[in-house]
Amino acid sequence: MIKATIFDFGGVVLDFPPTGIENFVSNSLNISMDLVKKTLFPTGGELIEGKVLENTFWENYAHLVQRVLPSDWEEQLREFFSKNAHVNSRVIQIAQALKEKGFLLPLLSNISPFQVKIFKNLNYFIPFDPLLFSCEIGFKKPDPRIFEFLLEKMDLEPQECLFIDDDEQNVNAANNLGLNGIQFQSVQKLICDLAPFFAFDLSPKK
Repeated sequence: MIKATIFDFGGVVLDFPPTGIENFVSNSLNISMDLVKKTLFPTGGELIEGKVLENTFWENYAHLVQRVLPSDWEEQLREFFSKNAHVNSRVIQIAQALKEKGFLLPLLSNISPFQVKIFKNLNYFIPFDPLLFSCEIGFKKPDPRIFEFLLEKMDLEPQECLFIDDDEQNVNAANNLGLNGIQFQSVQKLICDLAPFFAFDLSPKK
């Protein structure tokens, strides 16, 4: 029996341009997209696992690409995320419907502390609870340990959980541990994928 539906944040709950952060870094630091793609994500793991401070990460990154970090970098980042990241209201409706039916609704996200602060201020994490962030747990998806942490924290068995994520690697990792993984591609497909698990209609109200 399903007791919890675990949602990923970015790419599921949050609509965000696929190459948004790369474009922002490329434009702000005046470096090529090719260089950003080669250097940003390979170095970003420590940030979203909470192993390095945000300011330190960006200072080190600027040094790596031979640039000087703008003095207002933090404000630029805050403005960028606030303007370009928005919650998917139809996904929120589905989540809220599940919560009203009594299902647990954890959020499991690979995310940096700075992003957590921004999106909390924007109330983007409602109605999810608990909020489980890689930067606080110390592991990031698809590391099996982050799923094991969630299961232990919530006293759940893998088969009692649905896990929704847009990243196929993360979904596969969850499936390998016995969770019921669903890859998010669209709201309509999500509704179809959830239908076998629930005896009620999850179609968002217009």
